[in-house]
Amino acid sequence: MDVQNTSKPKDDVTAREPTMDPIKAQYVKFIEVTDSDTGAEVELEVYKDPESGAMFAIDSTFLEHVRQIIPSPFNPGRDLLCEGGE
Repeated sequence: MDVQNTSKPKDDVTAREPTMDPIKAQYVKFIEVTDSDTGAEVELEVYKDPESGAMFAIDSTFLEHVRQIIPSPFNPGRDLLCEGGE
């Protein structure tokens, strides 16, 4: 007898649905770091989460691919708009 699992995966980002409109993350600064594997310079943008007050950095090229909206690393179900400081 085949039994199918109909529950949704908890950690699958594609299954997550945002519950509200994205809120704007506060841009802090632009930094460059060296990738320890390749030795290449990587551009990061540092932001502050307005709800938690915590700060995080994200690869600038990643933001270009996700249209500047990311899931909050601190508040599940909440999306952040990361527009940069330019």
